[in-house]
Amino acid sequence: MNNEEMYRRWEKEEGISKTSMKIYYFILFLVIGFLIVSTVIFLRGHYSYEFYAKLNILYDILISNIGVTAVIAIAALGFTAFNSHKNKELINFIIISVSSLGLAIVVILSYCRFSGSTTIIPLEDNQVYRGRIVGEMADGRGEIYNAITGERIFLGYFRMNQKNGFGISIFESEDGNRFVKYIGDFSEGKYSDKGYEFEYKAGYENSSDENGFIYSIEIEEKNKELIQDIALDKDVISNCYICYEGTYINGLKEGIGKSYSLTKNGERYMQYEGEFANGAWQGKGIQYKVSDSGQIYKYYEGEFYNSSYEGSGTIYALSDSGEIYKSYEGDFSQGREKGNGTSYKLSQSGDIYISYVGEFDNGFRDGKGTFYKISDSGERYLAYEGDFKEGRAEGEGRMYRLSESGERYLVYEGGVKDGCYEGTGVWYAENGERYEGEFHEGLCHGYGIYYYSDGNIEFEGNYIEGVAQK
Repeated sequence: MNNEEMYRRWEKEEGISKTSMKIYYFILFLVIGFLIVSTVIFLRGHYSYEFYAKLNILYDILISNIGVTAVIAIAALGFTAFNSHKNKELINFIIISVSSLGLAIVVILSYCRFSGSTTIIPLEDNQVYRGRIVGEMADGRGEIYNAITGERIFLGYFRMNQKNGFGISIFESEDGNRFVKYIGDFSEGKYSDKGYEFEYKAGYENSSDENGFIYSIEIEEKNKELIQDIALDKDVISNCYICYEGTYINGLKEGIGKSYSLTKNGERYMQYEGEFANGAWQGKGIQYKVSDSGQIYKYYEGEFYNSSYEGSGTIYALSDSGEIYKSYEGDFSQGREKGNGTSYKLSQSGDIYISYVGEFDNGFRDGKGTFYKISDSGERYLAYEGDFKEGRAEGEGRMYRLSESGERYLVYEGGVKDGCYEGTGVWYAENGERYEGEFHEGLCHGYGIYYYSDGNIEFEGNYIEGVAQK
């Protein structure tokens, strides 16, 4: 028996029209479908939120159309009943009408229960949530207030009782002033993705008009309403400044960002821009400093680890005229120069020259290296090559001077300590004479031999503090 034969048999034997049966089953299937969806959503706590989020979208779509469908169905059934001359048809109409009423009740209850309503939920730490809920959980747009003072401490979006999506946090300083602490995205209650972090500063004034910082930050159009809302509370947007803008992962600064600080005059300046990891400067970045005169300049550019210089980088300095020049370029470890590097200085004429090339340790020249000076004519020349210790020439080395004609010549080779001749070495005079022997604190001291320029010995014996003991 096919469907057409079944419909004709029902209409003939039971007095039920084909149209009524189709409407009846259509509504019956809808009721069953909604009951299934409602049950699944009711058990949402046992599954992932993403699964229910998709169900809610489908649920909202169905709810937006089911009201119209129910009205049309009931109107059609009413028309059928009033045009029916059989009691069975009327009985079927009543059954279908009851089903339609049940469907309407399911829709209304489901909408109130699962599509969200506004209510107040007490939280821990004397806090109260007011906003949209799904089931018994904060879900959607809402606010958190201090239950004692009544002050708002958060405005934004929630998901399953946790801050999730765009939000604005408000903190209280030690002196009792409220200020915006964070504006940006949240995930599972923690800072996430893009955000702006703020610091409190007593006496620091921010403008709340259209040119103020609260309007200058980059916010999606859909979230600007929250910004406008918080901007009305001028107490929380004054006395604070943006100290970080960038990305977060799991509540920590991570990725590309910029951090800011204040000058002595209270003006905000960018302190660092570059990569972050685990909340610290990490990766490649640039650090800025403020000079005593208030000039902001690039101080360091290179690699960081845990907010310290680590790897290769460059340090810059300011000249008296305010010009920025390279001061050091090379390796770093734990924030100090360590490894191979090059130091630069400014000559009296303002020219930059290499003053040292070699090894460093703990910020000092340490190890093998070469040291350069500038002559009176402005020419750079090699002044020392050899060992260094904690920034001073120490160990074995060779020292050079310039002759009256400007020619460089070797003046000493041998032991060195604290930048002076020490131990055994050879001293050379510009006229060709020399001394071979022992030294102490830069003077001939101990046994030695003094030679004329022709190689003949002038004196051989002991010296005390540079004086031959004849």
